[in-house]
Amino acid sequence: MDGAAADVDSFVNTLIFSANFRGGPTAIFSAASKFWYLEDSRRAPGNRGELPSIDHQQGERIMKRFALLLFLASCLVPLASAQDKEHVQLGVFADYLRLDQTSSNFGGVGARAGFQLYKELKIEGEMSYDFNQTFTEGFTDPSTGSITFVRTNVRTLHGEFGPRLNIGHHAIQPFVFVKGGFINFRIDGAPATVGTFVSNVGNLRSSDVSPVLYPGGGLQAHLGPIGLRLDVGDEIYFNNGSHHNLRVAFGPVFRF
Repeated sequence: MDGAAADVDSFVNTLIFSANFRGGPTAIFSAASKFWYLEDSRRAPGNRGELPSIDHQQGERIMKRFALLLFLASCLVPLASAQDKEHVQLGVFADYLRLDQTSSNFGGVGARAGFQLYKELKIEGEMSYDFNQTFTEGFTDPSTGSITFVRTNVRTLHGEFGPRLNIGHHAIQPFVFVKGGFINFRIDGAPATVGTFVSNVGNLRSSDVSPVLYPGGGLQAHLGPIGLRLDVGDEIYFNNGSHHNLRVAFGPVFRF
Protein backbone atom coordinates (compact mmCIF):
# COMPACT_ATOMS: atom_id res chain seq x y z
CA MET A 1 0.00 0.00 0.00
CA ASP A 2 1.43 3.41 -0.94
CA GLY A 3 1.66 6.51 1.26
CA ALA A 4 -1.78 7.95 0.37
CA ALA A 5 -3.66 4.76 1.19
CA ALA A 6 -1.64 4.29 4.37
CA ASP A 7 -2.47 7.85 5.43
CA VAL A 8 -6.18 7.24 4.85
CA ASP A 9 -5.98 4.03 6.90
CA SER A 10 -4.33 5.94 9.71
CA PHE A 11 -6.92 8.70 9.47
CA VAL A 12 -9.88 6.29 9.60
CA ASN A 13 -8.47 4.41 12.60
CA THR A 14 -7.70 7.66 14.44
CA LEU A 15 -11.16 9.03 13.76
CA ILE A 16 -13.00 5.91 14.94
CA PHE A 17 -10.81 5.68 18.05
CA SER A 18 -11.49 9.36 18.80
CA ALA A 19 -15.25 8.95 18.42
CA ASN A 20 -15.33 6.10 20.93
CA PHE A 21 -12.75 7.00 23.53
CA ARG A 22 -11.47 10.57 23.23
CA GLY A 23 -14.41 12.85 23.65
CA GLY A 24 -16.62 12.47 20.57
CA PRO A 25 -17.03 15.32 18.03
CA THR A 26 -14.21 17.53 19.36
CA ALA A 27 -11.68 14.74 18.98
CA ILE A 28 -13.00 13.91 15.51
CA PHE A 29 -12.49 17.48 14.29
CA SER A 30 -8.97 17.41 15.73
CA ALA A 31 -8.14 14.18 13.89
CA ALA A 32 -9.61 15.53 10.65
CA SER A 33 -7.57 18.73 10.86
CA LYS A 34 -4.37 16.72 11.27
CA PHE A 35 -5.24 14.72 8.17
CA TRP A 36 -5.89 17.77 6.02
CA TYR A 37 -2.71 19.38 7.34
CA LEU A 38 -0.81 16.32 6.13
CA GLU A 39 -2.40 16.62 2.68
CA ASP A 40 -1.57 20.32 2.51
CA SER A 41 2.05 19.55 3.37
CA ARG A 42 2.25 17.34 0.27
CA ARG A 43 1.46 20.37 -1.84
CA ALA A 44 4.30 22.42 -0.32
CA PRO A 45 7.18 23.61 -2.52
CA GLY A 46 9.41 20.71 -3.39
CA ASN A 47 6.47 18.38 -3.90
CA ARG A 48 5.62 20.13 -7.22
CA GLY A 49 2.07 20.85 -6.03
CA GLU A 50 0.91 17.28 -6.69
CA LEU A 51 -0.34 14.46 -4.51
CA PRO A 52 1.06 10.98 -5.07
CA SER A 53 -0.81 9.18 -7.80
CA ILE A 54 -3.53 6.71 -6.79
CA ASP A 55 -4.65 4.01 -9.20
CA HIS A 56 -8.31 3.00 -9.75
CA GLN A 57 -8.25 0.06 -7.32
CA GLN A 58 -6.69 2.14 -4.55
CA GLY A 59 -9.23 4.89 -5.19
CA GLU A 60 -12.11 2.43 -4.73
CA ARG A 61 -10.61 1.23 -1.44
CA ILE A 62 -10.32 4.81 -0.22
CA MET A 63 -13.93 5.61 -1.17
CA LYS A 64 -15.16 2.50 0.67
CA ARG A 65 -13.22 3.50 3.76
CA PHE A 66 -14.72 6.98 3.69
CA ALA A 67 -18.22 5.52 3.29
CA LEU A 68 -17.60 3.25 6.28
CA LEU A 69 -16.22 6.22 8.22
CA LEU A 70 -19.33 8.32 7.55
CA PHE A 71 -21.59 5.45 8.64
CA LEU A 72 -19.66 4.86 11.88
CA ALA A 73 -19.53 8.57 12.67
CA SER A 74 -23.30 8.91 12.17
CA CYS A 75 -23.94 5.95 14.52
CA LEU A 76 -21.27 6.30 17.18
CA VAL A 77 -20.94 10.03 17.69
CA PRO A 78 -24.61 10.75 18.54
CA LEU A 79 -24.69 7.79 20.92
CA ALA A 80 -21.47 8.85 22.62
CA SER A 81 -22.58 12.45 23.05
CA ALA A 82 -26.04 11.36 24.26
CA GLN A 83 -24.55 9.57 27.25
CA ASP A 84 -24.27 12.89 29.09
CA LYS A 85 -27.81 14.00 28.26
CA GLU A 86 -29.98 11.74 30.42
CA HIS A 87 -32.13 14.36 32.09
CA VAL A 88 -35.11 12.08 32.78
CA GLN A 89 -35.40 8.29 33.00
CA LEU A 90 -38.71 6.43 33.20
CA GLY A 91 -39.01 2.68 33.60
CA VAL A 92 -41.14 -0.30 34.49
CA PHE A 93 -39.82 -3.56 35.87
CA ALA A 94 -40.50 -7.07 37.11
CA ASP A 95 -39.61 -7.39 40.80
CA TYR A 96 -38.26 -10.32 42.84
CA LEU A 97 -38.03 -10.27 46.65
CA ARG A 98 -36.66 -12.97 48.91
CA LEU A 99 -38.30 -12.25 52.28
CA ASP A 100 -35.93 -13.71 54.83
CA GLN A 101 -38.27 -13.64 57.84
CA THR A 102 -40.83 -15.93 56.19
CA SER A 103 -38.45 -17.67 53.70
CA SER A 104 -40.83 -16.62 50.91
CA ASN A 105 -40.12 -15.74 47.28
CA PHE A 106 -42.23 -12.87 45.96
CA GLY A 107 -42.76 -11.67 42.42
CA GLY A 108 -44.34 -8.43 41.37
CA VAL A 109 -44.26 -5.36 39.16
CA GLY A 110 -43.19 -1.76 39.66
CA ALA A 111 -42.33 1.58 38.09
CA ARG A 112 -39.72 4.27 38.66
CA ALA A 113 -38.86 7.81 37.59
CA GLY A 114 -35.46 9.51 37.82
CA PHE A 115 -34.13 13.03 37.22
CA GLN A 116 -30.67 14.45 36.72
CA LEU A 117 -29.18 16.34 39.67
CA TYR A 118 -25.63 16.92 38.41
CA LYS A 119 -23.96 15.16 35.47
CA GLU A 120 -23.88 11.46 36.43
CA LEU A 121 -25.75 11.95 39.73
CA LYS A 122 -29.49 11.23 39.50
CA ILE A 123 -32.34 11.23 41.99
CA GLU A 124 -35.11 8.67 41.55
CA GLY A 125 -38.16 7.20 43.21
CA GLU A 126 -39.85 3.86 42.67
CA MET A 127 -42.80 1.83 43.88
CA SER A 128 -43.60 -1.85 43.42
CA TYR A 129 -46.24 -4.35 44.44
CA ASP A 130 -45.50 -8.03 45.10
CA PHE A 131 -48.29 -10.52 44.56
CA ASN A 132 -49.77 -12.81 47.19
CA GLN A 133 -47.63 -15.57 48.66
CA THR A 134 -48.55 -18.18 51.23
CA PHE A 135 -46.19 -19.09 54.05
CA THR A 136 -46.34 -21.25 57.15
CA GLU A 137 -46.97 -19.08 60.20
CA GLY A 138 -46.22 -20.57 63.61
CA PHE A 139 -48.29 -19.63 66.67
CA THR A 140 -46.81 -20.52 70.06
CA ASP A 141 -49.02 -21.10 73.12
CA PRO A 142 -47.25 -19.12 75.88
CA SER A 143 -48.65 -21.37 78.63
CA THR A 144 -47.62 -24.74 77.19
CA GLY A 145 -45.03 -23.89 74.56
CA SER A 146 -46.90 -25.88 71.93
CA ILE A 147 -46.83 -24.53 68.37
CA THR A 148 -49.70 -24.42 65.91
CA PHE A 149 -48.92 -23.95 62.24
CA VAL A 150 -51.27 -22.06 59.92
CA ARG A 151 -50.98 -21.24 56.23
CA THR A 152 -51.09 -17.43 55.88
CA ASN A 153 -51.26 -15.13 52.88
CA VAL A 154 -49.10 -12.01 52.60
CA ARG A 155 -48.57 -9.28 49.99
CA THR A 156 -46.03 -6.46 50.02
CA LEU A 157 -45.92 -2.87 48.81
CA HIS A 158 -42.55 -1.06 48.52
CA GLY A 159 -41.69 2.59 48.04
CA GLU A 160 -38.12 3.98 47.92
CA PHE A 161 -36.47 7.27 47.02
CA GLY A 162 -32.80 8.25 46.76
CA PRO A 163 -29.69 8.99 44.63
CA ARG A 164 -28.21 6.90 41.81
CA LEU A 165 -24.67 7.43 40.51
CA ASN A 166 -23.69 6.29 37.01
CA ILE A 167 -20.08 5.08 36.76
CA GLY A 168 -18.18 6.02 33.59
CA HIS A 169 -19.36 5.96 29.98
CA HIS A 170 -19.73 2.44 28.62
CA ALA A 171 -22.02 0.55 26.26
CA ILE A 172 -23.14 -1.39 29.33
CA GLN A 173 -23.06 1.16 32.14
CA PRO A 174 -22.70 0.21 35.82
CA PHE A 175 -24.29 2.27 38.58
CA VAL A 176 -24.76 2.29 42.35
CA PHE A 177 -27.61 3.61 44.49
CA VAL A 178 -28.84 3.97 48.04
CA LYS A 179 -32.49 4.65 48.80
CA GLY A 180 -34.74 4.99 51.78
CA GLY A 181 -38.44 4.33 52.10
CA PHE A 182 -40.97 1.86 53.45
CA ILE A 183 -42.35 -1.63 53.04
CA ASN A 184 -45.95 -2.49 53.82
CA PHE A 185 -46.86 -6.09 54.71
CA ARG A 186 -50.49 -6.99 54.07
CA ILE A 187 -51.05 -10.14 56.11
CA ASP A 188 -54.33 -12.02 56.46
CA GLY A 189 -56.03 -11.81 59.85
CA ALA A 190 -55.00 -14.44 62.43
CA PRO A 191 -57.42 -17.34 62.94
CA ALA A 192 -59.72 -17.02 65.97
CA THR A 193 -58.48 -20.36 67.32
CA VAL A 194 -55.05 -18.87 68.04
CA GLY A 195 -56.26 -15.63 69.59
CA THR A 196 -53.81 -15.59 72.54
CA PHE A 197 -50.92 -17.32 70.79
CA VAL A 198 -47.71 -15.53 69.79
CA SER A 199 -46.97 -15.43 66.05
CA ASN A 200 -43.47 -15.83 64.60
CA VAL A 201 -44.26 -12.75 62.47
CA GLY A 202 -45.99 -10.88 65.29
CA ASN A 203 -43.79 -7.84 64.65
CA LEU A 204 -45.21 -7.57 61.12
CA ARG A 205 -48.76 -7.99 62.39
CA SER A 206 -48.38 -5.34 65.08
CA SER A 207 -46.56 -2.87 62.78
CA ASP A 208 -47.28 -3.63 59.13
CA VAL A 209 -45.33 -0.61 57.77
CA SER A 210 -41.55 -0.65 58.35
CA PRO A 211 -38.80 1.81 57.38
CA VAL A 212 -36.40 0.59 54.69
CA LEU A 213 -32.78 1.18 53.66
CA TYR A 214 -32.06 -0.12 50.16
CA PRO A 215 -28.41 -0.06 48.97
CA GLY A 216 -27.43 -1.75 45.72
CA GLY A 217 -26.19 -1.44 42.17
CA GLY A 218 -26.75 -2.68 38.68
CA LEU A 219 -26.19 -2.38 34.95
CA GLN A 220 -28.00 -0.57 32.17
CA ALA A 221 -27.62 -0.57 28.38
CA HIS A 222 -29.22 1.79 25.85
CA LEU A 223 -29.85 1.98 22.14
CA GLY A 224 -30.88 5.57 21.65
CA PRO A 225 -33.62 6.52 24.15
CA ILE A 226 -34.63 2.91 24.92
CA GLY A 227 -32.71 0.56 27.17
CA LEU A 228 -32.74 -2.28 29.66
CA ARG A 229 -31.84 -2.04 33.34
CA LEU A 230 -30.94 -4.60 36.02
CA ASP A 231 -30.98 -3.69 39.73
CA VAL A 232 -29.72 -5.91 42.57
CA GLY A 233 -29.76 -4.82 46.20
CA ASP A 234 -30.31 -5.60 49.86
CA GLU A 235 -33.68 -4.28 51.00
CA ILE A 236 -33.23 -3.89 54.75
CA TYR A 237 -36.36 -3.21 56.81
CA PHE A 238 -36.26 -2.30 60.49
CA ASN A 239 -38.89 -3.89 62.73
CA ASN A 240 -37.65 -5.27 66.06
CA GLY A 241 -34.19 -5.37 64.53
CA SER A 242 -32.88 -5.26 60.97
CA HIS A 243 -33.96 -7.81 58.38
CA HIS A 244 -31.95 -8.30 55.16
CA ASN A 245 -33.75 -9.34 51.98
CA LEU A 246 -32.43 -9.92 48.47
CA ARG A 247 -34.21 -7.87 45.85
CA VAL A 248 -33.81 -7.96 42.04
CA ALA A 249 -35.56 -5.80 39.43
CA PHE A 250 -35.31 -5.98 35.62
CA GLY A 251 -37.11 -4.13 32.86
CA PRO A 252 -37.10 -1.52 30.09
CA VAL A 253 -36.23 2.15 30.61
CA PHE A 254 -36.84 5.26 28.53
CA ARG A 255 -34.60 8.32 28.81
CA PHE A 256 -35.03 11.89 27.63
